Amino acid sequence: MLLQAKARRSMPLPSGLSSRRAFSCRKNMKELVIQEWYENLVEECKAIITEAVFTSRWALVEGYWKLGERIREYSSNLPITKLLQGLGVSIGKSEQTLWYAVQFYDKYPKLEEVPEGKNISWNKIITKYLPAPKELPVP
Repeated sequence: MLLQAKARRSMPLPSGLSSRRAFSCRKNMKELVIQEWYENLVEECKAIITEAVFTSRWALVEGYWKLGERIREYSSNLPITKLLQGLGVSIGKSEQTLWYAVQFYDKYPKLEEVPEGKNISWNKIITKYLPAPKELPVP
């Protein structure tokens, strides 16, 4: 307890905030924390952030799956290496990223079959479920 109080005193104050004002802010925070409406607000804000992170993570996974699907549709027009090289330059993505998208689509042609369902990140797909990175095939 004494250590916490000491740490609070030694924490730098935001510019323009006097120690008297900081004490007042801490006192107001203690009063807020015990009010039920404030606790509800905190929980609602946490839920909003959690939902946004979850939604954005899945949107990225879904987007890369669609990218892999689209590239695979056109891969008969050109050798895959040349297609990925040209496309990478044109859309500002690395060949490796595009190759991951194609591998992802090839391995999971139905998005609902992705392991862990919607609770997965693009990074986890790359590191856990796709083959280790290797050189792209040479035409």
